[in-house]
Amino acid sequence: MWSPDGRYVVFENGAGTLFWIRADGGGALQPLVKSGARMVPYSFSPDGKRLALASTGYDLYTVSVGNEGGSLHAGKPEPFLATSSDERSPFFAPDGKWLAYSSDESGVFQVYVRAFPNTGGKWLISNEGGVHPIWPRSGDRIFFRTKDNHVMSVAYNVNGDTFDDERPRLWTPTQMGNVGLVANYDVAADGKRVLALMETEHRNKPSGK
Repeated sequence: MWSPDGRYVVFENGAGTLFWIRADGGGALQPLVKSGARMVPYSFSPDGKRLALASTGYDLYTVSVGNEGGSLHAGKPEPFLATSSDERSPFFAPDGKWLAYSSDESGVFQVYVRAFPNTGGKWLISNEGGVHPIWPRSGDRIFFRTKDNHVMSVAYNVNGDTFDDERPRLWTPTQMGNVGLVANYDVAADGKRVLALMETEHRNKPSGK
């Protein structure tokens, strides 16, 4: 993933270590977080000082990130939400005060929002299943993916410590490719364009004759 200022890329190597590297290609690959449990990065807070992670034990964490002389360093991952359910895909709001995520606590994956830091309250965002919430920088809506691989958009307002969301709406009728629970799309910063993995188009289809 990109840092908010676009200067760094952070990724996980599949063996429990997060690395960072300069986005301009200069400098060497550097470790950022080493953990006994595998941690997958999902989003930075807007100021770039905290990173939201999901563990392979399906709990949510955040970790502080600092920048000294162009070199990133991180603290120890801190639990944000640890339950017996499967929680994934934590994504910071553009103001850094909310965290969207998906959970199967109801028996199916749905998208929820909680305040950051976690005060215990939660708001259900999806109504017929949803995963991989994404917050564009415009901060006026949340996107998520349905179980049949469509992108939904949810407008919302914040009133004090209350999150008021509207009914989810279909953002586009175009269906994305089915890759299971793996992320298969991203949203541009202005919220006007989606980059998605699609099914392969078979250009030479049988005529049926």
